[in-house]
Amino acid sequence: VSGRTLPLEQALQILDTSLAGTSSPKKTDWLISQGNAKRNQSVDASLPYLNPVWSHPVGLTNKDRPLETLRNWETKQFRENLSTAVVNQPIAAGDLVIYRDFKGIRAVDLNSGETSWLFQSAGSLSQLIDQLEEHTPSHSTYSQNLPLEKFYNYNSIYGSLSSNGRFVFAIDYLPDTLPPAQINMGLRRSTSHFSLVSQKGNRLVALPLNGKPTVASQNASHSASSAANKTAATQTKPAWSIEGYYFLGAPLPVGNYIYAIAEHHSQLSVLCINPQNGAIHWKQGIAFVNQPIFTDRTRSYMHCPMTSSQGVLICTTQMDTLVAIDATNGDLLWNYYYGDGDQYRRISQKRYYRPVAFGHPGLSSAPLIDQHRVFYLPTGSPYIHCVDINTGLPLWEEVHREDAEYIAAVVDETVL
Repeated sequence: VSGRTLPLEQALQILDTSLAGTSSPKKTDWLISQGNAKRNQSVDASLPYLNPVWSHPVGLTNKDRPLETLRNWETKQFRENLSTAVVNQPIAAGDLVIYRDFKGIRAVDLNSGETSWLFQSAGSLSQLIDQLEEHTPSHSTYSQNLPLEKFYNYNSIYGSLSSNGRFVFAIDYLPDTLPPAQINMGLRRSTSHFSLVSQKGNRLVALPLNGKPTVASQNASHSASSAANKTAATQTKPAWSIEGYYFLGAPLPVGNYIYAIAEHHSQLSVLCINPQNGAIHWKQGIAFVNQPIFTDRTRSYMHCPMTSSQGVLICTTQMDTLVAIDATNGDLLWNYYYGDGDQYRRISQKRYYRPVAFGHPGLSSAPLIDQHRVFYLPTGSPYIHCVDINTGLPLWEEVHREDAEYIAAVVDETVL
């Protein structure tokens, strides 16, 4: 094939892909991070011109203190020769590019850069910044009151988005209510702050891809929208939302359902959800945590990305374990522990144990599936792992990660 000698199975697969591409238009949507449920999508593309057609600022705020905080972080990273990447993963659907900025979740036209719609909530970073500026003295530091490193730079829970082609799915921060601003009468006042994991937790929201609100939302806001300006006209509302769980990242769309990992009462569970109305089809517990998310500083900003192929969901836990479940009914298939030492001894001592993290926290790493193999480069392991998707048995011996950050793709039997 093209001058190369290949195994028959691989040659037939390439030939089948080529024939399929000639009879139907190529799909260019990029609905989740790394493209598809296997996290291994590829597209035919050319190198981009280094001349931007349009651009949008992501960290847009007119407040000086948060901008100074971000600039200081960037300067520190450059000085120490470290990455300045942030966990902000855009997706593409149709003619729209959807991403999260300080104002909220924004969809812009691919060709013009014009904003098609914008979702803002009380949990949008600009809203939190405005409240903080109102409630705290000017000399207070953002590292204590609103740690932008973990709220924005490293927060893969809120930095992840996904879509099934009809809705955009995102996790929305629910801030606790701040006390009224106090008048400073010479007494020392306590500064208000936003916890990375609030008491209210978060919610899963489904935003209409076309930006049009539901019928109920249209009726409720008809009188206001008639007099609204152009900016207000771009505002969109969720078609539905789910609260009561702490969601650990955007859901994974597979077939007619979406799958999300959430924590509730110290248990991690996979929720199978109807994307049309938010109804939970089934729920399967996959792990118990020794330290709930509200007090776990290590897990509080790290998402649990999922991968799927052949009817199997591969679930991460950020607790040194991969879990596989049946996508149709939630049955547990296998679990793979990749931690060091005795698992039970480490769990019992976890309150005194601070896990070692590898790689830059601004670069997220999800499991990747190629045929019957699952590749994973977790932040808590010094090794690259390869296991069988059907059995969970390891296929590789210890392969050191060295300075690897994440697994980008598997191409021609090569892991990149």
